[in-house]
Amino acid sequence: MTIAPISQIVRSVIYLFSAITVALYGLGWSLQVLVLITGIAHAAGTPSLYALLPALVDEANNMRANALVRTFRHFVSGMGTPLAVTLALVTSDATVIGLSAVVMALTAIALGGVHIDNHATPEASLLSDIRSLGAVIRANRVMVTLIGY
Repeated sequence: MTIAPISQIVRSVIYLFSAITVALYGLGWSLQVLVLITGIAHAAGTPSLYALLPALVDEANNMRANALVRTFRHFVSGMGTPLAVTLALVTSDATVIGLSAVVMALTAIALGGVHIDNHATPEASLLSDIRSLGAVIRANRVMVTLIGY
């Protein structure tokens, strides 16, 4: 199992706890903590989702597949907010968050069914990557300023 389905499972469980938290306590600080944890799980899992793409399509179609996936993600993200607001007005905040937990669980199941025969091997060490990042930051002072934001 790769990081992608594990991240989705973690997010699904956190969404379930979030739905319960909203139902019991409203939109307070405890929900904000759960949202922060969800964001961390999302940040950890998203790169592995994009890393799956080359294993699923031919190299010649990789760019088109990437464009299709990103277009679909952005479209669904844009449409998801108005849909969620509408559902929340008709039902409740907790119901919408609970439905999100179900969607995350279904996504985890779907991603769990993706089998990859070849695994990426790093071309450089982590230490080398960190040194490269340091060189880029030193060469671009504006980047240092932006990191603070």
